[in-house]
Amino acid sequence: MKKLITILAIALSLTATPLLGSAQQTESSEAAAADDASRYAGNFRFSQSRSAGQGIINGAIERDTEDMSFVTRGIARGRLEDKNSLVSSIDIAVRDGNIVIRLDGRRYTAPADGSRASATDPQGNSIQISHAYRNGKIIQTFYSDSGQRRNVFTLGGNGTTMQLNVRVTSDSLSGPVRYGLRYRRG
Repeated sequence: MKKLITILAIALSLTATPLLGSAQQTESSEAAAADDASRYAGNFRFSQSRSAGQGIINGAIERDTEDMSFVTRGIARGRLEDKNSLVSSIDIAVRDGNIVIRLDGRRYTAPADGSRASATDPQGNSIQISHAYRNGKIIQTFYSDSGQRRNVFTLGGNGTTMQLNVRVTSDSLSGPVRYGLRYRRG
């Protein structure tokens, strides 16, 4: 019986070792991802004029709602224009496992692992957000009852520029609204 208990103890210790190693690898890979995400830390300003930026957004809204019916197209465009004004300034920080993103001063904080957090949108509505660092990009997603907005931040090669790609989806839209904006570290 003692021999059987010893064999079981050895077998359990051998099977537990890879699990502990996996947990340590996961923790170290999350720490490495947070270190990589910290490359984004700083302030970025829109690189063109305000009117040019809003023109890019409004053009995408018109293009991506073009195939909707006359009645629903006007309503959709109005709502999209209200919720997609140009963000002139983006501040990013990485702290204590969280990514903090300020869009024109509106602060959004969420864990860097992609799990959701509660927030308030600019219109005062309760929403859910998530932040994740994946494949060298920061992905910010806003979730509401009416749809979803995904912001993907991608640093330029030298770290002085950043591309913001936006994708807005909703059951009310025939397809996603997409646009991209360039920012400079400032």
